[in-house]
Amino acid sequence: MKTLFKLFEVSQIATTESELLELVTDEAKSCIVKGDLLGAGEWLASRLDCAGSDGIDAVMAKNIAVWASPSELEFSPGSMEDLFSNITAFDSELLAVALISVIARNPKHVMRHPEMYRDLAFKLFDQVKRVYGVDASNPIELCKGAAKKLHETQSKAIDAVKVFGSAQCIAARNSSIDLLKSLRQLKLIIPPQERPLLSSIEMLLGSGFREFCQNYERSETQKVVLRISDLRGQAQVAVNDGTAVNSLLWNLLVKPTADHLTVLADEAARSCKVALTPSLHLSVNVVKIDATQSQGESPIPLKLTNDGLGTATKITLQSANHILRIESPREPFTIPAGGDRIVHVIYSRQSGQPSSTLNISWSCEDLSGRKHMFPDTVDIHQQQSEPDWKLLLNNPPYSLNPIKAREKLFGREAQLDACEFAARLLNST
Repeated sequence: MKTLFKLFEVSQIATTESELLELVTDEAKSCIVKGDLLGAGEWLASRLDCAGSDGIDAVMAKNIAVWASPSELEFSPGSMEDLFSNITAFDSELLAVALISVIARNPKHVMRHPEMYRDLAFKLFDQVKRVYGVDASNPIELCKGAAKKLHETQSKAIDAVKVFGSAQCIAARNSSIDLLKSLRQLKLIIPPQERPLLSSIEMLLGSGFREFCQNYERSETQKVVLRISDLRGQAQVAVNDGTAVNSLLWNLLVKPTADHLTVLADEAARSCKVALTPSLHLSVNVVKIDATQSQGESPIPLKLTNDGLGTATKITLQSANHILRIESPREPFTIPAGGDRIVHVIYSRQSGQPSSTLNISWSCEDLSGRKHMFPDTVDIHQQQSEPDWKLLLNNPPYSLNPIKAREKLFGREAQLDACEFAARLLNST
């Protein structure tokens, strides 16, 4: 197992021994102040991996103490002897797990000086044997065997993450199941502060993810699309978790898993792109209005159709100078694939233009959140004017009296035009 000193390549940042020790020590103190006991333990283990042996006994004691404290550090030992003298201040099983976790990080000073933890290992012999299921003739060998088992179990989990990280959507479900199995074994033998990190992976790869994979395997595009946003959101939350950046397991297990979930969501979105794309247009582009009315606005009902394979959401209307605006529905609306909807709009007439052709656009999003814009046109014409009904009532046009004024002849324009044409040709009518 690595330490943060090796994982973050701290030696590339601080070159001298004094700079390395100062950086690692400051990081550990900062984590303790913030209440991040897991991160504090990781940096203390890194201190044990640095050059310089001054005070390493106190560093190891504090490292074990912070990892054996499930919530807050109630006792901070000044040496391994001090820790041994106050062993009753800790849960013996958690203390055994913390000891093995420090040894498993393989820091050089712990490997060189096993005598530092001999007395503590002897006191915790039964707990180490029970938790890790190993056996040996002496406490030092038992602890080394337990540390080896922890290292192997963690390595299997890391390998499972790598396999999952290379899987595509079609094979991700099986690799995720293998990963979860390895995490369950690892969860039993790590400090209590690390266990919630593995639980977060279990949540990421839980029932929602498995259903996403099954929907993808069955080509259930609409169901896949509905889960893409949630999958991407959960992965983003895990990646942006600033409280765990100092955790070795977060960097080796949680972050790669969450990053690959985003990759899988993007893959699914690309493969479903065609099935997601809507296509909006008006069923009828030509409308007629009565431009003789005194008001400058005319209500117009339009039938909007979605001929695409995907659902159109958050539909809005775009028109120059807001000549055409939606009156109902007032909020952005949705039209499923193959569906239509009556949209009531208001046309703001400009003076002297009873008829016009308007260029408009329908804006929407598909179920994956991609935006679409569909250009369209509306041809607006003046409807045929109605006759003066009051005049017709007062002067019925079809009496025995002849009609002498053309404007009083209603519904006979075609016949009158034919008579006039024949008269000009001097033909008989």
